[in-house]
Amino acid sequence: MDRFDRIYRLHEVLSIRRIPVSLKQIMEQLECSKASTNRDYSRRVITWMLH
Repeated sequence: MDRFDRIYRLHEVLSIRRIPVSLKQIMEQLECSKASTNRDYSRRVITWMLH
């Protein structure tokens, strides 16, 4: 899964849920490491703040 797909999937995971999602759950759904998850989450937050 490339970065675009992970960020898109992360957006889906966080948008659908109304309760907090643990890092472990996100890592499992994105099938990636903790470092990739943190990097993609940071990128999503920065993008959200710019819009």
